Amino acid sequence: MANTIPCGRNNNIDDGCMRIFSAMVVTDDTVIVLCQLCKKLREAAPESAAQIESTYKQCDGCGVCGTRVTNPCGSCERQGHGMLNASRQEASDGRKLSMEQRIKRPLGGAAGPLFQSGSSGSPAAPASPSRSVSAPTSTSGHIGASANQQQLLNLRGNSGRKGFITINYECRRSDHPKSIDSLIGTGCNQYDEDITMFSLQEVILKSVNAKWTTNFHQPLTIDEVELRGPKNLSMESVDDMSMTLTEWYQKYSALTDSEEDEEFLVTPKRRRGQSTALKSMFRPDAPSTATPLVVAATNIGFTRISCFINEDTSQHDLIETTNTEMGTISRAPLVLSVADRGRTKDVYKLVISGSTYVAKKLVDIGNGRSSDIGFTDSLKFLSLDLIRLKRMAHFMGKFQSVAAEHGVETAKLLVSDAFIIKTKLHVDDVEHTAYLVEPLRMSTTVVKFSGTNTVAIGNDQKTVTAGAFAHYVLADTACQYLFVDIQGSYDIGMNMVLFDPMTHTPAGYTISCISMSL
Repeated sequence: MANTIPCGRNNNIDDGCMRIFSAMVVTDDTVIVLCQLCKKLREAAPESAAQIESTYKQCDGCGVCGTRVTNPCGSCERQGHGMLNASRQEASDGRKLSMEQRIKRPLGGAAGPLFQSGSSGSPAAPASPSRSVSAPTSTSGHIGASANQQQLLNLRGNSGRKGFITINYECRRSDHPKSIDSLIGTGCNQYDEDITMFSLQEVILKSVNAKWTTNFHQPLTIDEVELRGPKNLSMESVDDMSMTLTEWYQKYSALTDSEEDEEFLVTPKRRRGQSTALKSMFRPDAPSTATPLVVAATNIGFTRISCFINEDTSQHDLIETTNTEMGTISRAPLVLSVADRGRTKDVYKLVISGSTYVAKKLVDIGNGRSSDIGFTDSLKFLSLDLIRLKRMAHFMGKFQSVAAEHGVETAKLLVSDAFIIKTKLHVDDVEHTAYLVEPLRMSTTVVKFSGTNTVAIGNDQKTVTAGAFAHYVLADTACQYLFVDIQGSYDIGMNMVLFDPMTHTPAGYTISCISMSL
């Protein structure tokens, strides 16, 4: 039935153009009756409205508009005549034939399609496994799959590259589905199924910044972007961002449209047919036929060295416990990318009383990465790094107190809570290895706030706070102590944690031996 209601309704109560579009869909549930052009003009800024009105073309039948819309549009032409005009119909048939040929083309040198096209109106018949089947030349009837069964299973389960998941992403400036940024657009890549959602966000951001910095001087920071799931599903909670890609998919793939806003599964009650919302931190294992990864580790005994800073003089005290604690350390270093791996040490996974840490051991890069530094020298260098970290935490506390007294809002910057362990293979053994130990953090991406002899150029709150902190320490110590090479990474609580600082003093500068982001 043709529409007789004008754009804007009778008496123009919706402020439209008052044109009648016979093919425009208007129902009793329609809140505002406007053609598409009037809707765009209403949403557009005043300076762009004139450009839209002059460049957009509109269909007189249904009111759809756009820079490439014809009058009548393709949909109205089909409804009125059952087909497009000759030239457009020919182009449409050409595109259809090209797509059919791509579908029927064997993938990866396959012997032939799995299914053979049957006659028009009949189901496809399985091909004999002992011979290849030629693709039919007719475009009528069912078009079967052209890949063999194993290839289809690989594509469906993404096992073509085992252990990886393909992600398509869009870069939007707002919540609107059509607000894809014209500069950075969209992307598609394969990612390790065990990558955390936060690390996934960091990896995608690196790819996006490669395009972003072609037009803008400053790259986007992790605080300026947000990772969202399909249908604009928010992932702001710490629990979501700490999940692996597989865990996140398992949790959210079963949600219905009504449940996605609540972010939990709905399970029916046993009585009255009602439902109850169940929340759980339990994460099921990913379905896999592969043998679970087992990390070879060694039980160790160790004594702990802690550092304490005097509140008035900022002098340090190193205190070692006398009792021997027990822990488990991986035999092989963690496998890290070249960008995230420090140059002067290896990093191991350490578990103490159920808590996970990283243990950093110095290596002699002058004689090859596999060469260890002697125990005495290693303990000396690691002790200097520990003292710098604890002094940074000491000054950070004073800096934040002064800022609060003056009503200055600062970014939340934490300092890594480190200590040193001297390990023994047996209780009665002498110490043979020293490690600098820090809590395991969620992210391995290093965020730099300053260099050795340069300051970072940025106007985000964290960079500005890091620069103000360095100036505060310089003033508080009467130009005797300056923190440089300020850097950090995010922990499980999405907090920026600083680590591995360097310092300048009147006597020279001290070079940090640890530059690992974990």
